[in-house]
This record gives sequence, C-alpha cells and structure tokens, in this order.
Amino acid sequence: MKKFLILVSFLSIASCAPNMEADANRACELMTEMTELMPQIMKLSMQSAFGTEEEMTEASNELSALEAKAEELGKQMEQIKSNHIEDEFQNYLLENCEVAQKLKDLGEAFEGLSELD
Repeated sequence: MKKFLILVSFLSIASCAPNMEADANRACELMTEMTELMPQIMKLSMQSAFGTEEEMTEASNELSALEAKAEELGKQMEQIKSNHIEDEFQNYLLENCEVAQKLKDLGEAFEGLSELD
C-alpha cells in the first residue's frame, strides 16, 4: 500500500510539472505578438513627439495602451521561463520557434553594429 501511495504521489507531481512543448508554443506566440507590436510602438512614439497637440495626445494614449500590453506579454513570458531551466528552454525555443531564431539573429546583428563604433 505504501508503494502505491508513493506512486500516486509521484504521478500527481509529474502531471503538474510544466510541459516544455506547450510552454514553448505559448512563448513563441508571445514573441510573435511582441514582434507585431514593436513597429506600432515605434510609429506611435514618433507620432507622440511630433504633430498637433491633439495628434500627439492621441498617439501618446495609444502608445500607453500598447506599452501596457507589451509589459503584460513580458510578464507572461517571464512566468513561462521560470518553469524551466533557462538554457534548456532557450535551446528548445531556438530549435522549435522561428521567431525566437529571428530575434536571436537580429540581436547578434545589432551587437555586430555596436562593435563597429
């Protein structure tokens, strides 16, 4: 009976353990959504700095909403990442999420540009 209870306990713990594939899929979705937000955020940043007072106010309000959404996406991503060993999760994402690989390549390109200074 004791072995049975240990087995049941182990199975219940294992079933609650984070699923890397499902978490990676969700993280990939979050990264995709974030990359779609970035051009809008950049555009609204420019619009909030130039134009009529009304245009700047409207752009600033829209920008605030998008920044809040981006912050929420970041929090969700951090929560997902906290469920896994960072290097393993990152490697899994790079192998299974095209957006993650593109972002990594973009980051490396920017690093290369900064080294030219």
